[in-house]
Parts: sequence; structure tokens; C-alpha cells
Amino acid sequence: LVEALAEVPVAVTMHFLWQWLSHRFVSKHPTAALVKTTNQHKHNKFHMYGHGYTLEGKQDVLYPFLLSIPWIMTFIHGGAYFLLVVVVKKLLIGRFEPGPVQGDWDVFRRWLLERLTTTATYSHFMDLWVNTEVLACWYRLLGARIEPRVNMDFFGAVEFDLLSIERDVVFGSSVMLVTTWNGESRPISLQRSACILDHSCVMPGVTVPEGALLGSFTVVPSHQELDAMTVYMGCEAGSAVRLFQRPLLPGERIVGTRVTGRSEEF
Repeated sequence: LVEALAEVPVAVTMHFLWQWLSHRFVSKHPTAALVKTTNQHKHNKFHMYGHGYTLEGKQDVLYPFLLSIPWIMTFIHGGAYFLLVVVVKKLLIGRFEPGPVQGDWDVFRRWLLERLTTTATYSHFMDLWVNTEVLACWYRLLGARIEPRVNMDFFGAVEFDLLSIERDVVFGSSVMLVTTWNGESRPISLQRSACILDHSCVMPGVTVPEGALLGSFTVVPSHQELDAMTVYMGCEAGSAVRLFQRPLLPGERIVGTRVTGRSEEF
């Protein structure tokens, strides 16, 4: 249904574009309008004025119209679909909260949003804005709390309301942020300057500390506590593999999951 509704602005846009191109063509070829009018009343005069309605003239309408179709389908159709998903999320699905998944309605809400955010239309539209602040704005509309200066990539998630992403976080491609497991939803927090690289997966309840780096294909289970300014890679025996601690700048020190003494310029 959402896909079908997203076709409506596409049809409207294409209709008005065709009308505008036709009007522009007629204004440049006034004999074309004469031919159309004459042809309705006196069919035998069509050939008399036919020189004003040539194939070369028609191309002034047809070629720009055909060239605009990919752009219309990419931006108008994709944008309309995404905004409809936001409307469904706000009005029907609602906000997700931490805690157990209770009843069929809770299961249905998650299933519906997952279906809406895993379609080809959604993926193609979001891919347009990778590594831009625009992508962060789209995720904010879905409920995620994202601070400025995040190097965004298209990531997989369902309960966007349970995501907290601080400034200077860096995403790789194909990252999964799983906030529900075994019937319980828990928030995920990515603290300042954390790096989540390609094909990594963060499980429910995990806090990725400040300056921590998850290398490609790293899985962080719910029970594991990570250290700040530390590099992890892969997964062994159910836990992310700790490699080494990243060097601190002069005056910096680690307190819990935070790095103190860091200049605000970084």
C-alpha cells in the first residue's frame, strides 16, 4: 500500500511535466496548435499544415520527458516513500521503549517497520545520502537521537528510538544495530568518536565507549563491556576480540567509558 501511494506524486509530477513541455513546444511551434485544431474539424487539411508538427519538433517534448523519468523515480518516488514510512511510524507504529516485547501488537509493530525499511525503494533512497548530514536527518525523523558531525552510512535497524549516536562517530557500510533479542528491547549507545566499521553488528544493550573502534566483521554481544580508546576485531568464543588500546594525547585519560582532557576542537 505504501509503495502504491508513493506512485501518486510520481504520476502527478509526470503529468505536469508533460503539460509544461507540451505548452513550451506549442509556443515554439504555433502551427502545431493549428494542425491539432484544424484536424478536429477538417481532416483533409491535416497535410496542408503538417510541416509544423514534424518528428524533430516532437522530440523537444519526448526527449526531455524520457530523460526526466529516472530522476523522478529516484527523488520523487523515493522521497515520497520515505515520508510515508515516517507518517506510518508516527501515527500507527508509535515510539519504541526499552523492555520486554509484550503481545502480538508489539510484535506486529516491529515486523511492519522492518518490512517498510528493508524494501529496495527505501534502500536506494537512503543510499543517495551516504556520508552526508541529510542521512542523519532522515534517521532523526525515524526516531534516532543523532548528534551533528556524524560520518553516516546506511545501517540496518528497526527500533530507531532506542539508538543514541554522539558526535564524531564513524560508520562503515552494512552495519547492523540490533536492539531486540530474545523478546527484550534494550538501547544501544555509540559514544563520541567511536568507529563502527564494515559489516559489524552491535547487539542490544551495548555501549560502544568513546574512541573505541570495531573493525570489520566485529560482533559485540550484549554481555560484553568494551573499553574506551580500544580496538576490537572479529568475534571469538562469543565475544569481540580485543587487540590493543589506541594512544592517548597529552593530558587525556580514560574514566569509565569516557576520555577526559580532550580538546573540544577534536
